[in-house]
Amino acid sequence: MIPVGLRAAFDHELLTAKFKRISRRRPHMDDNTVVDTDRATQHWNEDTRWDGNNHISVATGSQWTHETLHRSRKGRYYIEHESQWQGSRPSAEWVSNRTAASWLLANDRKVPDDLITAAEEVSE
Repeated sequence: MIPVGLRAAFDHELLTAKFKRISRRRPHMDDNTVVDTDRATQHWNEDTRWDGNNHISVATGSQWTHETLHRSRKGRYYIEHESQWQGSRPSAEWVSNRTAASWLLANDRKVPDDLITAAEEVSE
């Protein structure tokens, strides 16, 4: 028989390990690169707008599909695409600095220093 306090600690460790496995996403890129979103140096979540019934993604225009912008540890930007549709799998694509800056501006996010020039190019 396991003492109650030890059992609670054991259950917590199992749940934490399970969550870490679930939270780690490794989508494949078109060039066969595998990106580990947990190793990205920065992440930006999409902005949402309330339509009276649901939170709608500014990036996708949908309540079901979502995007997150990441900066890789090598300084490259990519957008991760996720969906709440059953059976769908996350995917990701490399994007240019201009596209990353445009995505940040459209989603009301602060533009990092390395994208300021690109942000000036894409905004009026």
